[in-house]
Amino acid sequence: MSQVVTPNRLQVNCLCVGADPVEWEEGLSSVRLDPSRAFKVDRGVGVFSATIRGRDVVVKVWELSSLVSRIQSWAKASRAWRHWRGAAWLSENGFPTARPLVLARDRGPDGPREWLVMERLDGPTLLEAITSGESSARWQHALAAAAADQVSAMVGRGRYNRDHKPSNLVVVVGSGDSGGPILAVIDCVAIRPCRRFDFGAMKWMLSCLVIEPMGIGLPVRRALCMRALATIQAVSWWGEITGMITGRGDPKPRVDPRRALTGTGAS
Repeated sequence: MSQVVTPNRLQVNCLCVGADPVEWEEGLSSVRLDPSRAFKVDRGVGVFSATIRGRDVVVKVWELSSLVSRIQSWAKASRAWRHWRGAAWLSENGFPTARPLVLARDRGPDGPREWLVMERLDGPTLLEAITSGESSARWQHALAAAAADQVSAMVGRGRYNRDHKPSNLVVVVGSGDSGGPILAVIDCVAIRPCRRFDFGAMKWMLSCLVIEPMGIGLPVRRALCMRALATIQAVSWWGEITGMITGRGDPKPRVDPRRALTGTGAS
């Protein structure tokens, strides 16, 4: 994706409820996505900001460069389709997410591609909120509690997120019943089934929340980690979670998530 990305022979595969496929095909046909202004371009996927039909959206484009990726696309098992189904599950079960609007396929200069258009959410990512130094200690503790509650609730419903990084969560400020934070998931590709209240799945998600800040040199304060674990009555897990973090090797990400703008799901 070294050149401007424009649709070619676009075919809409899936739409949000009430959407008109003809209107979306027309809206997408005029889109020009410039890699120089992308939130992220890495290993055949680009994440861009765009305005389509008067709406500010985020557009993800995946290149289907291998035979396996093309088969997965036709079988509706590609990353785009997994994101769509993951977001649908979150919405159906009461978890905030960036709503997917349209999933389409076209033919790029190097082969087929999949396009996913989703809402752009206002607000900082959880990564920004806990590492910027601008949030009060009280608010950071509220964020830690909200993150732990979300992990417990998701696994309690039989799903976990293998890529539950702070940069994949957007803080919807003051939206809870008590005016506290709610976290919206903006990357749903890695949501997987699990046993309800599977402690292993919960520990994995909690470790993901710690690994990413550590990898960019801004580790989460121990007090916040303890606040999160205390929220779900799991302080005794701390030693095991730190072992999981160490066992996953170098935490430094390929692409620094701070390069992506808020609400994008760029990671």
